[in-house]
Amino acid sequence: MRKLFLALMLLSFSSSFSLLQIHLKEEVVYQGQMLEFTITLGRESGSGGDVKVEYWIESPTGERWSYDSAEVYLGPAPSEMNLSRSLYVFSSQSPGPYFLKVVASYGEGFPLQSQSTQFTVLSRSLSVKGAILRILDYPEEISGESGWSNLLNVKIYNAGDEILYNVSLVIDGIPEDWYYISPRSYYKLDPGAEVLFSFRISIPSGAITRDYNLTYRVIGESGAFDEKKGILRVFSSRYALISYEIEKLTSEKQELETKVQAKLGKGYNVTESQKILSFVEVQLQFAADYLRQGNYDDAMIALSNVQSLLTDAEEALLRARKLEITPFYADYRFMLLVLMLIPVSIITYHIWSQRRLAKILSYYSAEVLTRLKESVPGAKLKLRPSDMLMKVQESLKESSKEALRKKLERTKKLLRLIEMQYSTGALSKESYEEIKRGLEAKIDMIERKLEEEG
Repeated sequence: MRKLFLALMLLSFSSSFSLLQIHLKEEVVYQGQMLEFTITLGRESGSGGDVKVEYWIESPTGERWSYDSAEVYLGPAPSEMNLSRSLYVFSSQSPGPYFLKVVASYGEGFPLQSQSTQFTVLSRSLSVKGAILRILDYPEEISGESGWSNLLNVKIYNAGDEILYNVSLVIDGIPEDWYYISPRSYYKLDPGAEVLFSFRISIPSGAITRDYNLTYRVIGESGAFDEKKGILRVFSSRYALISYEIEKLTSEKQELETKVQAKLGKGYNVTESQKILSFVEVQLQFAADYLRQGNYDDAMIALSNVQSLLTDAEEALLRARKLEITPFYADYRFMLLVLMLIPVSIITYHIWSQRRLAKILSYYSAEVLTRLKESVPGAKLKLRPSDMLMKVQESLKESSKEALRKKLERTKKLLRLIEMQYSTGALSKESYEEIKRGLEAKIDMIERKLEEEG
């Protein structure tokens, strides 16, 4: 009795908590076609959360054929969602009755919900050899704030050698009322042809701020199929969105800088990438400044520039060529000659220095003796080495002061000439002020030297 009571309680709980239904578009399908159906999910109590849905085709003997799954977010009760899905019926499947089975998991602590419905497969001669469908381009990461809307594209390509019919795109992972796909399908897609599906995504105000895992699934009537994964990041405000983008792009820039340094260490010419990365730094700073000012539109433009520049820098790094270093093969005879010339040059310089010093000393000593004789007529003077050296030093000092005075006068004349050129308009204000500062500094330095020498 107790077991019966618990079973009834569990059944009552599960039925009051969730809803799962299957609706077939057609109860008869041919081999090589798609079985189209709608799954209805509902929540009659409890808070919102992810629901994992698995669905497959099974024969009466339990043999499983096509299988797929999806994970969607279902809001808090009361809530309901319709998922349009399809599964491929293989040409090798025997005609007869089959079952479409669906299982939904609402999370830990809640019982699995399951449903099953029957349909019939009929025989049809259809060849699917060479039917290949590919998703070429799609938004891997979408970021937006509550109330945001944008138009995006998915590009698909018929990579096979057969005509594909009734090609459609489905997006899983978000409620169906968040997006609208146009066109709903392409009736005919020739081999080698490319087409675009456009979809407008609109994040409602008050949407839960989190990451939503997306699945882009493209399906052809012949069974051609491809899918790609993406992510939708929902933020509470524009400020939070731009802050995240700045942090993410800064991280991407640092990763690229690491790659550039690694390639530089291997001897590659990465000048172009380094130059582009310097522009990236400037645009990131602009974005941060605009964000602080509340200028969100300009901040987004700067971030768009950053993304474009990072792509350019990555491409430039791929084009980087290795620097060719020509090896130097030294001639031993040349090296021997250089080694012999070094001591000869040192000795020659030493001899020249001694002769120059002797010439200076003889000149200034003769001048000193002449001045002394003029001051003491008839005197026979002979300077001692120490006296002669002192006199020579004094003369050298006097000569140095005279040279500084002449240099000071020339510099002052040059300053007056510059001022005259500026007054007549021959020099711009910027050039005049730059030259003037240099000359005034030079005059100040010379005057200080004259004061130090007395």
